[in-house]
Order: sequence, then structure tokens, then C-alpha cells
Amino acid sequence: MSFELARSYDVMGGHYSFKEITSLDALKICFLRDPVERVISLYNYVHTLSKQEIIRNRDAGATAMYSMSLEECLDSDDQNVLYDVSNHYCKNFFGRDYVSSEIFSEDGLLTDYASTEINKIDFFGFQENFESSILEMMDFLGLSRPRRIHREKNISDLVNDGNKFAGPDEIKSLSTRIMLLNADDMALYRNIQTRRSTLASSRPNYILGDFPRAEVGRKYQFKGVVDSFANILYRGWYGVEDGVWSKGATAALAVSNNSDANLVVLEIEVPLQDKVPSKTITVTVNEKSMHRAHIIHSHTAFKIADLKPADRFVSPDSAGKFLLSIPVGHISEPVYHMVISIDKIFVPARHEATGDDRELGFKIHHVSVL
Repeated sequence: MSFELARSYDVMGGHYSFKEITSLDALKICFLRDPVERVISLYNYVHTLSKQEIIRNRDAGATAMYSMSLEECLDSDDQNVLYDVSNHYCKNFFGRDYVSSEIFSEDGLLTDYASTEINKIDFFGFQENFESSILEMMDFLGLSRPRRIHREKNISDLVNDGNKFAGPDEIKSLSTRIMLLNADDMALYRNIQTRRSTLASSRPNYILGDFPRAEVGRKYQFKGVVDSFANILYRGWYGVEDGVWSKGATAALAVSNNSDANLVVLEIEVPLQDKVPSKTITVTVNEKSMHRAHIIHSHTAFKIADLKPADRFVSPDSAGKFLLSIPVGHISEPVYHMVISIDKIFVPARHEATGDDRELGFKIHHVSVL
């Protein structure tokens, strides 16, 4: 169905360009996916189609991609393929020839121009939180919540052995390259995720929230500093407040390698209300360099099982904060992909009358590159 024909309907859905959608006098809802997962999903989807379907769809990018491996797609100089695998969101929202500096400020926040464009969408949902996004959308529309939410099968369930479906090993080896090709999309995605709800005119709308800036020279001498969480929050975080809490026990950061860095220093906070005398926090960098630290409150002393010679001990201050330095001088990859895990979670509502029933692991306040 053509877009012009679809305009005559009361409700329509599908894959349309941003300019087409915003030209309508209608309520506009957009679902986004993590940029890295979007590239992988698109590639796999293309390879569920038959050659006849590819030809019939007349999609130049999919046609070219159909005969390529995922790595070949990332290396391609075909503009149709690049449109699909490199910063597709930014190109769709702001045009194929967008200029990054017109979208992001020096702090990694959206400029007034970008905010104005993004705010033409009335509601954003996210594939990674599909069920909760659907419920929020129903509330936003003033509709009754469904008893059950049905989601179609994953692409992996549809793939047979005869195509070039990207498997786990290939995805793992190429994920950093996909991140680099989609750095602007990742920043845009995280900015949109931090939008907070408010009332605008006669109906709810969503506006952009701010990211806190790293405070230069607060506790240690910086060689360089990551200015904004917008570019580095990769997966598993709640919205930004005073710092940013992990959703449960594990979350990930993606920090650019400035070529002469020796350390990435994290200022971390753990909840003190739960009275747990010890926790263990682990940071894995690029899936091969692991660092483990035992968080010990100064008033406790006890034996820790399975202690390794390389393990470290940290003691939080009265606010529950401590510094954790991660050596990165031996890593040559252009991005430090840091997965942070803690062995115990904290639910505020179980300890105080806040009504906050989130499962919290740890809070990041600052990320610095030295």
C-alpha cells in the first residue's frame, strides 16, 4: 500500500520515513530498537526472504545485502547498504546528509533543532522493553490495558540452514564495529530513552531529559574525560537522575578508546540501606579482561570464599561511593565495551516507605578516561 493511500485510514502502521509521518495531522507513535540489535535484526530478516521476495520488494539496500555476509555489509561502500547499517535512525530523522554537530551539542545532548524534530513524535516505545512500552502506550492513548500481549516469533525461529543468518559467534566478533558505525544512533537512542513524560496542551507528550556532565577534577587528575553519559550508556540502565542506576545486577557501557589511555575510572555508588556487609562487583572489558573487587564496609571484617590473588577490596564512603579503576592500556580496540555486574540487588521499597520497587544494582556517577 502506498503512503498516500494509507493517509485515508484512521489508523495505520508500518515502516515509513520520518518526513512522511510528521507531515500528517495525527497522533504519531514510534518504536525504536537498540541500534546494534537493529542492524543484526535487519540483516537476519533480509536472509529469511526468498530471492523472489527480495526482487518484488524493490529495496535496493536489501537486494545488495542479500548476497553479502554481515561483515561484508559493514565493509560495503554501497550507499544503499550504508543507509541501512550505519546511523540509520539519524539519517531517517534528519536526512541522509545530516551533520552530527547540528544534532548533538558538545555535551552529547540534543540541540534545539534536534529536540524540535524528535518532539514531532508524540510517543516512543522500545523493542527491548516491548511489553512495558505497549502498556505505557495504552495508558498514553487512554485505552484499557490488554489482558495479554502477543509478540511474533523472533527472526531466529524463522531462519533455516540454507541462508546466511548471523550466528552468535559472528555477532560477538562484529558488535564493536557495528557500534562504531552507529555511534550517532546510539547517542540519539539514549537521549530519546531519557525523555520524561509531562503534560502538553490537551494531551500527554514526552520531552527530552538532560544528561549530567562529568565533573572534571573532582577527585583525581584527569587526562581526558567522557563529557556525557549520552554516548556511553549501552544497555541495562534506568533514566538519569543524580547519576544513573543499573536495571538489576548487570549493565554495560561503551567508551571510546582515545589511543593513549591507561585507565578508565568509574565512580560507583552502592545502596547502604540494605546493611549487606559485602558485595562483589565485576567489570569485564571487551569480553576478555575481567576485574573483580569486593565492596567491604569499613566496620566489617570476615572471610571471603574463593578469593583470587588479583581480587581487590574497596570501601565505600558514607554516601556509599567508591572509585574503581580499570586498566585499559593493553587494549587496542577502538571501543571499551564494559559489562559491569554486582552479586546482590537492592529494592528500595523493601527498606523504606518510598514505593520505589525497582531492582537496583549500582549507580554510576562519573566515567573518566586517564
